[in-house]
Amino acid sequence: MKNLLRHGFVLLSILLLGGTVRADTIVLDNGDRLSGRILRYESGRYELQTSYAGTVRIDGGRVVSVEMEDEVTLLLEDRSRRVGRLVVSEGQMTVRHSDDADPVVVERKSIVTMTPGRDDDEEWRVTGRIAVGASDATGNTEVRRLNADGEVTARRDLDRIILNGRGNQATQAGAQTESNATVGLKYDRFVSRRWYAYGAATMEHDQLKELRLRHTMGGGAGFQAIDTASTTLSVEGGLDRVVTDFFRSPDERNVAARIALRLDHWLLEDRIQFFHYEQNYLSLEALSGSFLRTQTGLRLPISRQLSANIQLNADWDGDPAAGRKRTDRLLVFSIGYRW
Repeated sequence: MKNLLRHGFVLLSILLLGGTVRADTIVLDNGDRLSGRILRYESGRYELQTSYAGTVRIDGGRVVSVEMEDEVTLLLEDRSRRVGRLVVSEGQMTVRHSDDADPVVVERKSIVTMTPGRDDDEEWRVTGRIAVGASDATGNTEVRRLNADGEVTARRDLDRIILNGRGNQATQAGAQTESNATVGLKYDRFVSRRWYAYGAATMEHDQLKELRLRHTMGGGAGFQAIDTASTTLSVEGGLDRVVTDFFRSPDERNVAARIALRLDHWLLEDRIQFFHYEQNYLSLEALSGSFLRTQTGLRLPISRQLSANIQLNADWDGDPAAGRKRTDRLLVFSIGYRW
């Protein structure tokens, strides 16, 4: 009987220990305690994966203390790394490399990213988004439309590569009414936390604008003016070589000053995000050779990875092909996926 009780106690202990879930704990300035697994810290926000509310984002300024079960890797704005166990107490961040080592104080504003585990090597981290919208009307009105918009960003230490694109196809009563696509590739090399040098290239095709291919290539400097949990704003300026190949009109070649702006801003935390992206190409040879591309809209998150989007694309061309208008506008409703 004693042996049976002993074995039963051992089995119960194993079950209890096996059922113990390792968890990280975040305490907010209002006293709330949130438990789960911290996925990352970036742009002043923690991402906490919970079993009761999915993944939640928490403003680092509201965090009083943090207790983490596992080690983390911090990438700081001077591009150095801190690896160890993170402890936040009364708003102060420290990292302990080992149980024998003294804790090292880290300024919260100096943290670029925080990822779980030891990451002593420089590895590329890839994020992205894609949005797709479609409609199909038959009967008295026959209109079919498909549009897509996406971006992939790869980041490693001082390097960032961005690939983006958008395209639209539409027919009405069997006749083509839209057929265009734009893709861009940009490489950024950070020289400080906010300043970076860039090289970029774009290609644009629009059958209805008689634009066989317009490609740009150039470089310049960028400045990350705002980089917080709620707002990111960057501006860029440089010079580009622009070559435009029309279907029937004479081709054009010129040098343009490129001025770009990129803004993402949460109007309501995790509920509505406003965005505005624009690229201005101001011809240095003739102002009429200038053109502009813009994207403005709202993202309404459905879940951590899905969102409903409404977006206005407005493009202006100072010297369009013969018989074509200078301004094109397109209102898009789509479903987006982010990773």
